[in-house]
Amino acid sequence: MVDQSRFIEAITDAAPSSSVLFPVSANTNVTAQLVVKNIEDMAAKAMILTIQTGSAYNLDTAAIDIAKITAALGTTDTENIPAIVTTRNSDAVVNGANVIVSPVEFTITCTYNNETVNVDTFNAFVSRWRDYSYPSGSSHHGSCHHRRWLPSCRPK
Repeated sequence: MVDQSRFIEAITDAAPSSSVLFPVSANTNVTAQLVVKNIEDMAAKAMILTIQTGSAYNLDTAAIDIAKITAALGTTDTENIPAIVTTRNSDAVVNGANVIVSPVEFTITCTYNNETVNVDTFNAFVSRWRDYSYPSGSSHHGSCHHRRWLPSCRPK
């Protein structure tokens, strides 16, 4: 669980359009528990929520439809709605293809009074990047890294 007082202070002090980074060691499942009010405050400052796992997942917090969440849960009390952000390694298999980026599942779940909303559509793409290194013997001699942006969630 995120220390709310420190997190609220960090959001308040953050520059507009900045990013909040949750670093996680590669090959690890991670869960961050925020409250919807945190996401709402971040969206007001056009902030990005970044989960860094070896790849990085960048979610524009304004892409989360807070009104849809509160309507589905029957409350506007965003300070008391937990928002669980989870990334976990996926065991998805792609037949007939070389997998160069390990699949990762990215979910946001909000629960209030025994009602749960899965946030699975966004008003913008969730982007992810991955550093690639070339194997030794290639024309790049294993010394180049590329950062590529890959869309990982389709907007609604």
